Amino acid sequence: MLYRYEVKSIQAFVLRSSRLRDIAAASALVATGLDRARDALAAPLDGELVLNAAGSATLQFPDAARASRFAELWPLVVGEQLPGAQVIAGLAPSLAALHQALQSARNSPAAPVFDAGPWVARASRSGQPAVAVERRVLQDAVHLRLQEARTDRGLEELLLSGSALRGRRFCVQADRLGPDGYLAMVHADGNGIGQHVVALREGGDIEALRRFSEALRAATVGAVRTALHEVFAGLDPDEAVLPARPVVVGGDDVTLLIQPRYALDFTARYLEAFEARCGQDERLKGLTASAGVVFAKTKAPVFAVHEVCESLCGWVKAETEREVSALALHRISTSALEPLEQTRMRSLSAEGAGDEPLFMGGPYAVGDGVGWPAVTELKELVRACGELPRGGVRQWLKVRQESGSRGAIRWDRLGEVCSSKPSWEVVDRLLERGHWRSSRLSQSIRQRSPLLDVLNLIAVTGGGR
Repeated sequence: MLYRYEVKSIQAFVLRSSRLRDIAAASALVATGLDRARDALAAPLDGELVLNAAGSATLQFPDAARASRFAELWPLVVGEQLPGAQVIAGLAPSLAALHQALQSARNSPAAPVFDAGPWVARASRSGQPAVAVERRVLQDAVHLRLQEARTDRGLEELLLSGSALRGRRFCVQADRLGPDGYLAMVHADGNGIGQHVVALREGGDIEALRRFSEALRAATVGAVRTALHEVFAGLDPDEAVLPARPVVVGGDDVTLLIQPRYALDFTARYLEAFEARCGQDERLKGLTASAGVVFAKTKAPVFAVHEVCESLCGWVKAETEREVSALALHRISTSALEPLEQTRMRSLSAEGAGDEPLFMGGPYAVGDGVGWPAVTELKELVRACGELPRGGVRQWLKVRQESGSRGAIRWDRLGEVCSSKPSWEVVDRLLERGHWRSSRLSQSIRQRSPLLDVLNLIAVTGGGR
């Protein structure tokens, strides 16, 4: 008998607070606390894990009685571990029937496990039922659970043990992630994972699905470990705190907050490592991944930043048709966190470009992403443009947005007055009047300019790495 559960809006639970300590505690609850509680409940009932991801899992039980017992208790355990979270669940004898049961459950409203009456006192911060008083302030159950989880080091054990970073901790202070007022969020997601799961489910091979899930988790966790080691191995050995904070690492999903100067390197190395590990495992059949990197003020609402980051990752998938490992960048420079699509239409397009996002120079591919600009080319431009007059580049962006012909004239003038000829030679080799030059790129990509991404990287990293 099979049982599957999905915790609704797991990202919303983790990112419900903009306090980094609360985010760290919530991510620990989801990444390790929930799994430990599930395994402890399933073990006496002989439940075996088939498919595992962040906040969701499929388990197999020897008979319907034990599966039903787990199904009765598990929502109560989730309510205790993640107060306020809602669980969608299904129980069925086969993968196909389980899928149908879940489809039905998703369309049904979920009642809260612990419902409060009208005379219950409420926590002023969240409006949820109060369960304790702390310094004369009513606190809800989530607050208490997060306090308990602040000492959890499960993510450090998962991602740092067995490497040169063993013994270090992830950051829990926003000012250390964004010392210059900006922090970076990375959201990466595997390409085509859903199709693989659907194919295995329709085939009805539970053992194959279990092996796929184990291999995917190992590839994701291993790629994060590799990227962290390669990016942070050169830090001062006396520095005990890494300038990064994983938010979600599960299945093929990775969400991470990181100091801006390390964001591009970490993301590129993660994508490379994930693709390499999948290429070495027959069960994963050469899968790739996409990622979005968003730079935002440290005071920006983290959940809103995540929505933009997730949209950016989705844009990369749509652009590349999920065929290569690639990433895109975006900087939120206003106080209004509007949807990415609105930002593209309002400020990232230009005269004569139609619907093309002219100033989104990516997606940028890692490795041999044939037909797409490479991350290595972006890094070359960041280094070269660091020697150019940034005011002149910004002026070109403004003029080009208004007129293509005047933009060409302004670009030629920029080359004439540039004092660093070696840097200009690099720029001129990669760009033609501010747009991608390479003949290996399609015509639509050659219409785009990476210079807004370059200036944003210089601004938030002090020149990039």
